[in-house]
Amino acid sequence: MLERIVETSEQGGIPLVLKGVEIKNLPAGKKAQLGQQVSEALGTHKATMLQYDEQQVVAIMDESRAVVVTDPTHSEMYAFAQISPWLDQHSGTIAATEFRSWLSKKHGAGLQVLQGAVALNQQQYPGVPMYAVVEEGNTHAQECLMQAGAEEVPMPDSMKVELKADEKPAPVKTFSLAKLKQYQNMLLFPLQMVTSKLKL
Repeated sequence: MLERIVETSEQGGIPLVLKGVEIKNLPAGKKAQLGQQVSEALGTHKATMLQYDEQQVVAIMDESRAVVVTDPTHSEMYAFAQISPWLDQHSGTIAATEFRSWLSKKHGAGLQVLQGAVALNQQQYPGVPMYAVVEEGNTHAQECLMQAGAEEVPMPDSMKVELKADEKPAPVKTFSLAKLKQYQNMLLFPLQMVTSKLKL
């Protein structure tokens, strides 16, 4: 499930976008520090987001599946997301990926981490489509995704999970992030170029 946390802040230096092996190669202490911040932020949204403790977040970083926007010293998390692969039940190959755990604490960082995830998906899983799954009631996240170029689509069969009879998941909407590829080359440019209309 995908959620956005928005806390506008103008403090700190120029944010840095780290993805995949760039995060994996950070010192263990820095990853633990960022992992704790991510876990704490997720903890404020227990009803709508999957929960990960510090060790689990660091494990995601070590698997090169994370995107983090940080301050220049890599001490403060401005935004975070992860890419989660979904396997085809018949072939065992990766059929799709999910953009999840979307956190943003600084104006503009949400878009940066979204762009970074698109680029990372192309590097880690070339040719594999990426989707975001959002609860129907989370209209803010839906609007942000659509403004960035995402399109609502039916959930792919590979992402449908069989539930127990007593499980009643909240209704969700699925968004394709294929059209966001147009933003990947803008990662190094000032955020003002794209955030004037995207409230991320």
